Amino acid sequence: MVHVDMNRGSNTQNDVVATNPTFFILTADCPTMRCVAMSLFEEASITPTRTFKKAKFVITQLYYKLFKSSEKMKKFYTLLFALLCAATMVAQQPNVARNQSVKKAPANAAAFSFSDIQNWTGEGSNVAAMGLKWTGSENTIVFGYRFDGAKTGEDMAIDIVANNPRLFMLMQSGTDYGSAIGGFGWDTNDNGFTLKTEDNVVTPDEKGIYYITQDYSFDSYSCASEGDYWNSGWYQGFWSYNLADGDSPTKLSFAQTGCSGRTLTDKSWDLWLFTPFSGGSNDWGPLVSAPSNQTPTAVEDVEATKTVAGVKYVNLAGQMSETAFSGVNIVVTTYTDGTTSTVKVIK
Repeated sequence: MVHVDMNRGSNTQNDVVATNPTFFILTADCPTMRCVAMSLFEEASITPTRTFKKAKFVITQLYYKLFKSSEKMKKFYTLLFALLCAATMVAQQPNVARNQSVKKAPANAAAFSFSDIQNWTGEGSNVAAMGLKWTGSENTIVFGYRFDGAKTGEDMAIDIVANNPRLFMLMQSGTDYGSAIGGFGWDTNDNGFTLKTEDNVVTPDEKGIYYITQDYSFDSYSCASEGDYWNSGWYQGFWSYNLADGDSPTKLSFAQTGCSGRTLTDKSWDLWLFTPFSGGSNDWGPLVSAPSNQTPTAVEDVEATKTVAGVKYVNLAGQMSETAFSGVNIVVTTYTDGTTSTVKVIK
């Protein structure tokens, strides 16, 4: 069966035939139906929602033909009917990987473990990790997650974003199969992050999450703050969702469900790699820990003895002010010795 990523759609026609000889046999006696079915598979990579509707029409026609055909053709149409039903159901799954060769694990995967992670979110006896690799980043940035009880890949992503003021996420929730994540952003220089859709600046919620409500319009978003990492996509590229288990993520496999259906276990690894459809490729960079999001007490004590030269407030649109904005603020404190400190506050 063809596994289709809802973000992307199916493999090419050649891949369909090469990996599914049964498909070719089923349609060998009916070139017209083979062309129709193959076009549906290929079109799914561009317009999955429209493709699903068209496939339902084709399936309806096949179902009608079952009662108009000879016994031989009934068998043929029944099998093709089942094939299209299965393929179109898979085509609706958000963040499910396509049936393709698995990319190799990061080069330093065997040497990188949970003890190397400095950035942690949550509390509990179980640990998991989320890694992000943008096209513009040299490294795969890794965040740690502690938890107890039942947690999903979606829970981990939301909690980690909420606990890191430099990290942002674009997602659509409420689909028939859970949430679809279409974008991640990272404020590389810790001076504010600005996201636009067309010519309009958009604002995340208090957790740093941008939500869209329909149509998987992730491709229309772009980062307007210079130097920051941002990738989003649905039709022009996608965030490939890869899973591993154990002390180190040496054995990666594509997820067979979206992040909403991914149940975390102790020592789970969720690695996200943005893969463009054109204009270049993206491979895993070395795994590195995200900077610590905890302020050591010793640093706080040292800063308490410093003299403050000035305080600036930066909102999530990258605007700076002498006074606090309503909502989320990044407070940048400058000291007379030239050093600075930042903290996230909500007003």
